[in-house]
Amino acid sequence: MKELFRLLKQGNKSAFIAACVNSIIAVLKGIAYFMTGNVAMFAETLHTMGDAANQFFVFIGSALSKKSPTDRFPDGFGRLVNLVLLGAVLVVGIMSYETIKEGFHHILHPVESTGILINLSVLSLAVVLESYVLFKAMKEVVHETGIEAKGAAVIFKSFAGLKRAKPATKLVFMEDMVATGGGVLAIIAILLANFTPFIQAEGVASVMIGLGMFYVVGRVFL
Repeated sequence: MKELFRLLKQGNKSAFIAACVNSIIAVLKGIAYFMTGNVAMFAETLHTMGDAANQFFVFIGSALSKKSPTDRFPDGFGRLVNLVLLGAVLVVGIMSYETIKEGFHHILHPVESTGILINLSVLSLAVVLESYVLFKAMKEVVHETGIEAKGAAVIFKSFAGLKRAKPATKLVFMEDMVATGGGVLAIIAILLANFTPFIQAEGVASVMIGLGMFYVVGRVFL
């Protein structure tokens, strides 16, 4: 047990922070969805649940990958995090499919949703929290790649160093970039659906969020 705690202390910090924050966000979005039945919120709930699960498993995998070599595994456990990432791909892939399917259903059979204030409040809070996690991941990328950057420069230089970052950090970075963009997209869709005749906007947003999740799945898998 002592060895487990020692290994967990060495786990990917950005993945751990992201997992905790996204778990809180997923609960808030889930409550908002059950209260309003909003399809864009449904997409965001599944998206955030997938992110939280992935980032938790990535944290565990990155920690256990630092376990010392044994007689049975003389080369160590460094590739364990890659196996965990493949598992994460399956989780997000299934949720991506459900998100897109629900979005198409709403486009074909649009239904007006209620609770605009609840949805906008939860999504706005989520965007703020996810932006914070994304910035932490950016700082992790800069740190891992040895790039000198402070303040706003971290944002721009993190993209330059992303290819050289560790797989776990890269996953957190991409997931939270899509999550932040998805939250903004969902807010726009809800406003369009409530203040214009285009009530299919929430379904379109759900499909786009699902496609964004598939993009992350593809990048991580490759």
